[in-house]
Amino acid sequence: MKMVNEPYFGSKSRRVVLERGLDDAPVPQETANRDGLAVTLDVSLTIGTRRARLIAWRDDDDDYVALAVGDVSGAQNVPVRAVEEELLLIEGSRSGLPAEILVAVPHVTAGLAIGGRRVVDCQVRVGGPIRDMLTMTEVASVVVAWCDTSAPAA
Repeated sequence: MKMVNEPYFGSKSRRVVLERGLDDAPVPQETANRDGLAVTLDVSLTIGTRRARLIAWRDDDDDYVALAVGDVSGAQNVPVRAVEEELLLIEGSRSGLPAEILVAVPHVTAGLAIGGRRVVDCQVRVGGPIRDMLTMTEVASVVVAWCDTSAPAA
């Protein structure tokens, strides 16, 4: 069966294929900062009994942080969700999915406000520091919720 590399657009989510370019090999932390890339942290850690990877990125005056929980390398349709910055590690430890990527957003854009989710969705689709962090995890494709999935349907 042929894999379609076009983004999937659903009623509440979209699938985005993250293809690495030929020159996009994983970059060690020491090399990344010297070459002008904005990676400020890239560490492996254990959350509960699961392996995770914490990546931080600095772009101009903004900081971005992502936590990849489980083995996301080469995985298809890995959920990406925005969580409050202060709850990033707690939410990561609560994850029951085989693989998931959590992106930290400021408290003011989380919760009922959907600004953080919009930023995550936009950058994953169009490009930006969040997409660059996801590409560093070597995930093959991600699924991003673009509307509030907890709200009841009208």
